[in-house]
Amino acid sequence: MKKTNHYAEAFPHYERTPKAVIAALAFSLAMRLEEGDEVRAGDLLEEEWRILHQAGIVPQKPNSRS
Repeated sequence: MKKTNHYAEAFPHYERTPKAVIAALAFSLAMRLEEGDEVRAGDLLEEEWRILHQAGIVPQKPNSRS
């Protein structure tokens, strides 16, 4: 069974939403926050993942850019 967290449980229709759609939503929101800058949007998402991992919300360690 896959692990879940409060954010996943609060996400509308999470169990029926494809992973690619969730990724597109997250990246789109990050792009809006970073005024269309793809690099900064990616950095924002990586930072958020680190924060969620450090807080124990997601057990998966963030991936590092090469």
